Amino acid sequence: MAEEGREGTEAQQHPADIAASLEQMDEEDARGAFTSLDDQTAARVAEVLSPELAALLLQDFNVPRAAGLLQEVAPDDAADVLGHMPTEAAESVLAEMEEPGRSEVGQLLAYPEDVAGGIMTTEVTPILESLSAQEAIEFIRTHAGPREAVYYAYIVDAHRRLAGVASFRDLVFAQSESRVVDLMNRDVASVQVNDDKELVAALIQKYDLLAMPVVDSEDRLVGVVTVDDVLDVMQEEFTEDVQKMGGIAEGDEVIDTPVPSAMRKRAPWMLLILVLYLMVPLGIAPFQGIIAQVAILAVFMPVISAIGGNVGSQALAVTIRALAVGEEATLRTFWRVASKEILLGLLNGLALGMALGLISYLWKGNYFLGIIIGVGLWANVLIASLLGGIFPVLLKRFGRDPAMMTGPVVTMVMDFFGFVLFLSICARFLDYLR
Repeated sequence: MAEEGREGTEAQQHPADIAASLEQMDEEDARGAFTSLDDQTAARVAEVLSPELAALLLQDFNVPRAAGLLQEVAPDDAADVLGHMPTEAAESVLAEMEEPGRSEVGQLLAYPEDVAGGIMTTEVTPILESLSAQEAIEFIRTHAGPREAVYYAYIVDAHRRLAGVASFRDLVFAQSESRVVDLMNRDVASVQVNDDKELVAALIQKYDLLAMPVVDSEDRLVGVVTVDDVLDVMQEEFTEDVQKMGGIAEGDEVIDTPVPSAMRKRAPWMLLILVLYLMVPLGIAPFQGIIAQVAILAVFMPVISAIGGNVGSQALAVTIRALAVGEEATLRTFWRVASKEILLGLLNGLALGMALGLISYLWKGNYFLGIIIGVGLWANVLIASLLGGIFPVLLKRFGRDPAMMTGPVVTMVMDFFGFVLFLSICARFLDYLR
């Protein structure tokens, strides 16, 4: 009875809830829990699991059962799972799958995972432009697969070339004898199979679509990218950008990444950051005597650096986000960003500099020290704001990832020039600071 109650509870759970539970388990428990699911539930869960975990768990199944399970999964999700399996195992499972699923999944596996073809689904029912509205509705009702996300009616010519798109509202409310070709919108947005998936996400967001048709080099409809796939892309890109800003080059580390693998991802870039940061003490070294004579400067320098770092991070976040959603790295963009960040740096630097200068004056009773500290912070904030704004634009302009290590690099450059400028001013007015 207890076993029956447990199975009844599992059956009532949403696949996404089961997947979330599996993601939180250790590997051994997840294997046991997934194996105990019936095939229909396991298929629905596999669709919403991360492809990496689904591939790992399916390796406990024999080949026929794994193939049968993936047969019930949407082709794009099945391709993602197989793409994360060992090559030999993936080929065995694919060979065991039945047609037409095997051909559809095989076609998707041929595309790189970072292009439109790699994230599209081939489950799309094109409508011939020669059909009437009633014939089109009947055709969709008869031929659309049970897992197909039917958002729009894509109209094609006799050679399957994309000719236009029609909403189902237009088809349903049209006169039965109305021709599809007269109802469709010929100005249809589409992407090529080899277009970058970030471009697909940007276009779906730009045009506020639920799906984007994918065509080949001859404009033939081959698939569709749906909004749920785009949400996955946006989440991946956001995670990748955040990690790259921190110096994780591949941008694909997760909490459960093994320590040796995490070290391989982090250590080389941390060593590079270490080398870069040696520039800062080299810039400060000529001013050791001044710091020794006015020890209070050493107290305020970390404060100036920390505030500048935060200002630079704010500018970086805004600019990288703009570039990620489609802002072009043009000369006009460069000057827009530069002029904005210069003004922000001047105003924020003035406010923060006055605050820190007042604090230092009240602490040490030396108004000239307060002025120097305030000017030093003002200059540091201005440099940080400008660098944080324009550095990602320059990187993208020269074909580089605008998120890659921008945080550490901007902080290093800011500290170097900010401290050299600050200590140079201190050296010039040393007699007033003692």
